[in-house]
Amino acid sequence: MLAEAKTHLRVDHNDDDTYIGGLITAAMQHLDGRRGYLGRCLLTQSWEYRVHAFPQCGLIELPLPPLQSVESVKYIDDAGVEQTLAADQYVVDAATYNGQVRRAFDIVWPVARLEDYAVRIAFTAGFGDAEDVPQPIKNAMLMMIGHLYEHRETVADSNLVEVPLAARWLLGPYRIEPI
Repeated sequence: MLAEAKTHLRVDHNDDDTYIGGLITAAMQHLDGRRGYLGRCLLTQSWEYRVHAFPQCGLIELPLPPLQSVESVKYIDDAGVEQTLAADQYVVDAATYNGQVRRAFDIVWPVARLEDYAVRIAFTAGFGDAEDVPQPIKNAMLMMIGHLYEHRETVADSNLVEVPLAARWLLGPYRIEPI
Protein backbone atom coordinates (compact mmCIF):
# COMPACT_ATOMS: atom_id res chain seq x y z
CA MET A 1 0.00 0.00 0.00
CA LEU A 2 3.02 2.30 0.44
CA ALA A 3 3.48 2.71 -3.32
CA GLU A 4 -0.23 3.40 -3.78
CA ALA A 5 -0.20 5.98 -0.97
CA LYS A 6 2.88 7.72 -2.36
CA THR A 7 1.24 7.92 -5.79
CA HIS A 8 -1.90 9.38 -4.21
CA LEU A 9 0.19 11.90 -2.24
CA ARG A 10 2.34 12.69 -5.31
CA VAL A 11 5.49 11.87 -3.32
CA ASP A 12 8.36 10.77 -5.56
CA HIS A 13 11.10 10.40 -2.93
CA ASN A 14 11.76 7.95 -0.10
CA ASP A 15 12.40 10.48 2.67
CA ASP A 16 8.86 10.16 4.10
CA ASP A 17 8.39 6.40 3.65
CA THR A 18 8.46 5.67 7.39
CA TYR A 19 6.05 8.51 8.12
CA ILE A 20 3.66 7.48 5.33
CA GLY A 21 3.86 3.87 6.54
CA GLY A 22 2.79 5.08 9.98
CA LEU A 23 -0.16 6.95 8.44
CA ILE A 24 -1.21 3.80 6.60
CA THR A 25 -1.12 1.90 9.91
CA ALA A 26 -3.09 4.66 11.65
CA ALA A 27 -5.78 4.69 8.95
CA MET A 28 -6.04 0.89 9.06
CA GLN A 29 -6.28 0.83 12.86
CA HIS A 30 -8.95 3.54 12.78
CA LEU A 31 -11.14 1.47 10.44
CA ASP A 32 -10.39 -2.17 11.32
CA GLY A 33 -11.63 -4.55 13.99
CA ARG A 34 -14.19 -4.60 16.76
CA ARG A 35 -13.51 -1.05 17.91
CA GLY A 36 -12.71 0.33 14.46
CA TYR A 37 -14.97 2.76 12.62
CA LEU A 38 -16.18 0.04 10.24
CA GLY A 39 -16.76 -2.61 12.94
CA ARG A 40 -15.47 -5.31 10.60
CA CYS A 41 -12.24 -7.07 9.69
CA LEU A 42 -10.39 -5.77 6.68
CA LEU A 43 -7.53 -8.25 6.45
CA THR A 44 -7.72 -11.95 7.38
CA GLN A 45 -7.78 -12.31 11.19
CA SER A 46 -8.50 -15.02 13.74
CA TRP A 47 -11.00 -14.28 16.50
CA GLU A 48 -12.88 -16.03 19.27
CA TYR A 49 -16.52 -15.17 19.96
CA ARG A 50 -17.85 -16.06 23.40
CA VAL A 51 -21.41 -16.41 24.63
CA HIS A 52 -22.81 -17.68 27.92
CA ALA A 53 -24.95 -20.47 26.42
CA PHE A 54 -26.23 -21.89 23.16
CA PRO A 55 -29.29 -19.83 22.14
CA GLN A 56 -32.68 -21.50 22.03
CA CYS A 57 -33.29 -20.09 18.57
CA GLY A 58 -30.42 -22.24 17.32
CA LEU A 59 -28.60 -19.35 15.64
CA ILE A 60 -25.42 -17.52 16.63
CA GLU A 61 -24.61 -14.44 14.58
CA LEU A 62 -20.88 -13.76 14.53
CA PRO A 63 -19.43 -10.24 14.67
CA LEU A 64 -16.73 -8.74 12.45
CA PRO A 65 -17.79 -9.63 8.93
CA PRO A 66 -17.01 -10.89 6.42
CA LEU A 67 -16.82 -14.40 7.84
CA GLN A 68 -14.37 -16.71 6.10
CA SER A 69 -14.60 -19.86 8.21
CA VAL A 70 -15.33 -21.36 11.62
CA GLU A 71 -12.49 -23.42 13.05
CA SER A 72 -14.27 -24.79 16.14
CA VAL A 73 -17.27 -24.55 18.41
CA LYS A 74 -16.36 -25.44 22.00
CA TYR A 75 -18.33 -25.43 25.21
CA ILE A 76 -18.00 -26.32 28.87
CA ASP A 77 -20.30 -29.23 29.75
CA ASP A 78 -22.16 -29.76 33.06
CA ALA A 79 -19.13 -31.56 34.52
CA GLY A 80 -16.88 -28.57 33.77
CA VAL A 81 -15.05 -30.31 30.93
CA GLU A 82 -14.37 -28.51 27.65
CA GLN A 83 -16.01 -30.26 24.70
CA THR A 84 -15.64 -29.61 20.98
CA LEU A 85 -18.85 -29.80 19.00
CA ALA A 86 -18.54 -32.09 15.98
CA ALA A 87 -18.64 -30.17 12.68
CA ASP A 88 -21.73 -32.12 11.54
CA GLN A 89 -23.68 -30.68 14.51
CA TYR A 90 -23.72 -27.15 13.11
CA VAL A 91 -23.87 -25.26 9.82
CA VAL A 92 -21.69 -22.28 8.97
CA ASP A 93 -23.31 -19.65 6.77
CA ALA A 94 -20.68 -17.19 5.58
CA ALA A 95 -22.99 -15.73 2.92
CA THR A 96 -25.21 -13.87 5.38
CA TYR A 97 -24.38 -10.27 6.26
CA ASN A 98 -22.50 -11.07 9.48
CA GLY A 99 -21.98 -14.80 9.13
CA GLN A 100 -23.78 -17.33 11.25
CA VAL A 101 -23.40 -20.62 13.03
CA ARG A 102 -26.64 -22.51 13.46
CA ARG A 103 -27.49 -25.97 14.62
CA ALA A 104 -27.75 -28.56 11.88
CA PHE A 105 -31.14 -29.94 10.88
CA ASP A 106 -32.69 -32.12 13.58
CA ILE A 107 -29.90 -31.32 16.07
CA VAL A 108 -30.39 -29.94 19.56
CA TRP A 109 -27.63 -27.81 21.04
CA PRO A 110 -25.93 -29.46 24.03
CA VAL A 111 -26.42 -27.97 27.48
CA ALA A 112 -23.49 -25.77 28.44
CA ARG A 113 -22.48 -25.26 32.04
CA LEU A 114 -24.05 -22.23 33.67
CA GLU A 115 -20.97 -20.00 33.72
CA ASP A 116 -19.67 -16.95 31.92
CA TYR A 117 -18.69 -17.55 28.32
CA ALA A 118 -19.23 -21.29 28.39
CA VAL A 119 -19.54 -21.36 24.57
CA ARG A 120 -16.59 -20.27 22.43
CA ILE A 121 -16.43 -20.10 18.65
CA ALA A 122 -13.06 -19.75 16.92
CA PHE A 123 -13.45 -18.13 13.52
CA THR A 124 -11.57 -16.38 10.73
CA ALA A 125 -12.86 -13.14 9.24
CA GLY A 126 -11.77 -10.44 6.83
CA PHE A 127 -11.72 -9.73 3.10
CA GLY A 128 -8.40 -11.54 2.68
CA ASP A 129 -5.17 -9.84 1.69
CA ALA A 130 -4.78 -6.09 1.09
CA GLU A 131 -5.66 -6.47 -2.61
CA ASP A 132 -8.99 -8.08 -1.63
CA VAL A 133 -10.20 -5.06 0.39
CA PRO A 134 -12.96 -3.28 -1.58
CA GLN A 135 -11.70 -0.30 -3.58
CA PRO A 136 -14.02 2.25 -1.89
CA ILE A 137 -12.41 1.40 1.48
CA LYS A 138 -8.94 1.75 -0.03
CA ASN A 139 -9.91 5.09 -1.60
CA ALA A 140 -11.22 6.35 1.73
CA MET A 141 -7.99 5.27 3.42
CA LEU A 142 -5.99 7.17 0.80
CA MET A 143 -8.08 10.29 1.49
CA MET A 144 -7.48 9.91 5.22
CA ILE A 145 -3.75 9.40 4.66
CA GLY A 146 -3.65 12.45 2.37
CA HIS A 147 -5.44 14.54 4.98
CA LEU A 148 -3.06 13.43 7.73
CA TYR A 149 -0.02 13.96 5.51
CA GLU A 150 -1.04 17.53 4.65
CA HIS A 151 -2.22 18.46 8.17
CA ARG A 152 0.48 17.10 10.47
CA GLU A 153 -0.42 19.24 13.48
CA THR A 154 -3.58 19.04 15.59
CA VAL A 155 -4.20 22.78 15.08
CA ALA A 156 -3.45 24.81 11.96
CA ASP A 157 -2.82 28.57 11.96
CA SER A 158 -5.26 29.40 9.19
CA ASN A 159 -7.65 26.61 8.19
CA LEU A 160 -9.16 24.03 10.50
CA VAL A 161 -10.05 21.13 8.23
CA GLU A 162 -12.10 18.00 8.93
CA VAL A 163 -11.30 14.58 7.47
CA PRO A 164 -12.87 14.59 3.99
CA LEU A 165 -16.60 13.96 3.96
CA ALA A 166 -16.07 11.91 0.80
CA ALA A 167 -14.16 9.33 2.87
CA ARG A 168 -17.19 8.86 5.13
CA TRP A 169 -19.42 8.49 2.08
CA LEU A 170 -17.16 5.81 0.65
CA LEU A 171 -17.06 3.95 3.98
CA GLY A 172 -20.80 4.21 4.73
CA PRO A 173 -21.95 1.05 2.92
CA TYR A 174 -19.29 -1.01 4.73
CA ARG A 175 -19.87 0.31 8.25
CA ILE A 176 -21.49 -1.90 10.85
CA GLU A 177 -23.47 0.51 13.02
CA PRO A 178 -22.86 0.01 16.76
CA ILE A 179 -25.89 -1.12 18.71
